[in-house]
Amino acid sequence: AETVVLAEGKTVVLDLNGKKILGGLQTDTSKHIYPFDIYGSLTINDSSANGSIEGRGIYVQTGSKLIVNGGSIYGIDSNGGSAIWQYGGDITINGGLIEQKAEGTYNFAINGLGGTVTVTGGKIAGNHGAIATAATEVVLNDGEFVCTGTTGLTDNVLYSYESGTIIINGGTFTADNDGPAGGCCVYDANGGVTINGGVFGNSSGGDVWGTTGTTIKGGKFENLTETSHIAEGYEMNANGEVVAK
Repeated sequence: AETVVLAEGKTVVLDLNGKKILGGLQTDTSKHIYPFDIYGSLTINDSSANGSIEGRGIYVQTGSKLIVNGGSIYGIDSNGGSAIWQYGGDITINGGLIEQKAEGTYNFAINGLGGTVTVTGGKIAGNHGAIATAATEVVLNDGEFVCTGTTGLTDNVLYSYESGTIIINGGTFTADNDGPAGGCCVYDANGGVTINGGVFGNSSGGDVWGTTGTTIKGGKFENLTETSHIAEGYEMNANGEVVAK
């Protein structure tokens, strides 16, 4: 098997129709093949609801577009794999499942290194985390975001690094509550996070851990320990909801 390269300027709509695409092993290595390397525009649908793509991850290159409306995309390598590698294109997730199954350091369902990610539905899950962004603009309007970590790593749902930004308008965020160091729903390490809504919970390390770049203007929290991130003019009520004063 070889990586399918979608050239710049090419537009493809792929209906998985219940079929499975599996990136086999690379020659003389335990690493799987990257199923797709996108420079053009790829839309993924699944009219039979059981289709999937598995491998070392889908590359989304600068200037490209990936739209996921259905199907499942799995990252299955622990030695440097993610379900989707975001290298500067634009990703829109409207439905389906994006999951990083194997766990290792920096193994996220979506590993953002540039470009944009917009989520309006579906589920994004990863053993080490759902989405990490070092230089990506992420907007989460709805959907389910889960950390499924089971090892001793500190696992969080969302990571915002360096110049990466995350705006959360809605969705549900469930952290890993098993790791000895505790997991968070949102981990902001020198990035920028704005929370306008959403439901956050199951975090032993606190729903939000962050720098001064984190601002909370809405949402419902089960374990918000860092209340200093609540914006001026807002407060958390007895139900754990952040509302305007």
